[in-house]
Amino acid sequence: MYRFLSITGVFFVLSVVLLVSGCDLFSTRYPEKPDVPRFDYLQPVDVTSLLSNFSNSVQTKSTQYYLKSFSDSLKNGKRYTFIANAEAVSKYASLAFGWSVKDEEQYLNNIINKIPNESSININLDNQDLVSYGDSAYLSASYTLTVPHNIQGLQNVFGGKLQFKLVRDAQQLWTIYQWLDIKSGDLPTWSELKGYFN
Repeated sequence: MYRFLSITGVFFVLSVVLLVSGCDLFSTRYPEKPDVPRFDYLQPVDVTSLLSNFSNSVQTKSTQYYLKSFSDSLKNGKRYTFIANAEAVSKYASLAFGWSVKDEEQYLNNIINKIPNESSININLDNQDLVSYGDSAYLSASYTLTVPHNIQGLQNVFGGKLQFKLVRDAQQLWTIYQWLDIKSGDLPTWSELKGYFN
């Protein structure tokens, strides 16, 4: 009987030692970096919050928050569409066949995969002109977009003008339901960036 107790005691002590040393129960665990870049997401109860979320999601490469900027036809009856400029459509036929939220997701994920993790996309929206009509609004702005990729033959800076048609849904949240991209200078446009990375 004593022999059984001593074998049981030794087995118990060895089990506890192995458990404690193998699990690092009492060691400090360092926090992991999040997979999704974080920023202070604002409920888009006004157009300013929507534009802030849109810009921040591009800069932080957050596909999740970027997609929230676009209209969901189940919530407001407006299907999102992107209308590329003619020059970009002539280079990238995929832009001519109806660009959807799914295409936005694919293009942004493809860009993210070509940019170093520590880098961010720089976006500037200038000369903003906003006209509101109750539950809808129209915004025009000039933009510059700097994408820190290392792809030969593709510029890093894009520019042009954008026109957003915006809608407020039943939850009083604003989204973009139409995006028109316009060439306005020598820089390649956002349409060309989307076409390249689609």
